[in-house]
Amino acid sequence: MKKFAGMCGLVLALLALAGPWADDGLAAEKETSGPEAAGTLLRWHHIGRAALARATNATTLRQIDLLPATDALRGQLSSNLARATLKLWQKDLPAGAADPTAYLQPLLYDILSAEAGVQVRGPVGRTEAVLAIELSDARATLWSTNLWQLARLWKLGEPRTVTVDGFAGWELKRAMAPNLLQVVRAGKWLILGLGQDKLTLAPAWLQQSKQSQRPLPALGMNLLEVQADLPGLRGWLPILADFPLPPARLTLTGRGENVRTEVRFQFPGKVPWTFEPWKIPTNLVSEPLASFTVARGVAPWLERVKGMKELGLKPLPNQFCSWSVTNELARLYFTMPVPDATNAIKGLAPGLAKLTVDHFGRAIGDFLYISNRAELTWRGVPFIQPFLRAARGPDSQYLLGGVFFLPPRHIPAPPDLYAQLGNRSELLYYDWELTGHRLEHSTQLYDLANMMASRRPAPATTASKKWMLAVSPRLHDAVTEITQTGPQELLLVRKSGIGLSGFELATFSAWLDSSGFPLRIDPQPLIGRKAGNSRTNGTGAPLPPVTPRTP
Repeated sequence: MKKFAGMCGLVLALLALAGPWADDGLAAEKETSGPEAAGTLLRWHHIGRAALARATNATTLRQIDLLPATDALRGQLSSNLARATLKLWQKDLPAGAADPTAYLQPLLYDILSAEAGVQVRGPVGRTEAVLAIELSDARATLWSTNLWQLARLWKLGEPRTVTVDGFAGWELKRAMAPNLLQVVRAGKWLILGLGQDKLTLAPAWLQQSKQSQRPLPALGMNLLEVQADLPGLRGWLPILADFPLPPARLTLTGRGENVRTEVRFQFPGKVPWTFEPWKIPTNLVSEPLASFTVARGVAPWLERVKGMKELGLKPLPNQFCSWSVTNELARLYFTMPVPDATNAIKGLAPGLAKLTVDHFGRAIGDFLYISNRAELTWRGVPFIQPFLRAARGPDSQYLLGGVFFLPPRHIPAPPDLYAQLGNRSELLYYDWELTGHRLEHSTQLYDLANMMASRRPAPATTASKKWMLAVSPRLHDAVTEITQTGPQELLLVRKSGIGLSGFELATFSAWLDSSGFPLRIDPQPLIGRKAGNSRTNGTGAPLPPVTPRTP
């Protein structure tokens, strides 16, 4: 969905334009798409709401964009970003700097609504950024006035009027790098440039405006285009350090009622995976399905999960299968193929409590190991029955886990579902979902994760939560595939209503409502407990060891 995608670009763009980009450890990645794009860390271009309303495709997205709940979401996002700026820029501002929310919130709202483009370019120490946004004269005046006043309020320097290539505007210079900020009106566009001593990106976009009345080529059928040097951005966005992703290019295009998402990942070397046949527990996957996901080549990713190596699971599973059923409750299940599932469960039992504490922190309940069933259960958790046990499939043994016990009756999934996988040797990942159900289940999982860690559930009254309730009935099926399209390239393709999966939408809501926004998702506050509760660990110490039991 364009709104969620706009978030990451928005944060990068606004921070770039205000100043703390100078020497924060970003690495420049050389590109091959022309001299202007050399060393690009981020390039972003999305159509505005007016163009979206005129489009004949992406009808689901267009309908959602018109909802009052979506406008409230834009308001929450722009307000949250505006409030976060003072904290993010504190080190670059004088002591006692004023709150910028009133000045920045309407500008951020415009970026979420109008056609806009951003480019941020290295190298480190000479980072340069440019933002172009299409605005009415009244909104352009508001932008110029608010930024001028904020520059004075924050004592960034004294603005002075300038004329650049025949376009009127103003600029200011400050002592810290990047030291030059320029704001210029070019026809229907406002162009903001930020750099050190001399700008190159903004003048190039102004020249393009003089030639074609717009600083960026029209997007045509695309709704969004993004080019991101993800390794280079890790130093600025810490969350990227947890995901070793290569440089990526993303496009969103309207296709009938749906949105087609394409993301190309270009690795510096050979893609780290080798083909192996699918191992799917068809005797366990059961209708009525709300989602079905398979992935192979996952062992290198599991190695990065904190505490996974210490579990002693050797070799690490290299495939993953999960599914959920259409139910109000999050009835989710997963399997991973292993050579000897019974011994694997026995080996996992001693370290599972520590792994849980590593990822949930202070946690409630305790684990029970039932040896004659080769099963681990997590007791004392409200509402759910988490379990992990050994299982057999048609062609392998599995670790089988779930949030609730399996239903007593098995209804086989339709053969057409497995036919989507076929014998495609290039397919690494396949996911089908009913996005409305997946969104509801994912939201429940976030709430359950908080409860299991003895934290308050996320509030249900925020604009993002109300927006999810409003859009969930409008979201239907979505399909995502990741294939290897070359020795060094992976391609993600998705057909969906608004471009994101249900889990991604729930994660967006958790991010937007988090006190760590926009750089991280902080957990909810702890719930106080009375000491001596026999079914909880009230001290916050690690959970007790798994208790063996043979009924």
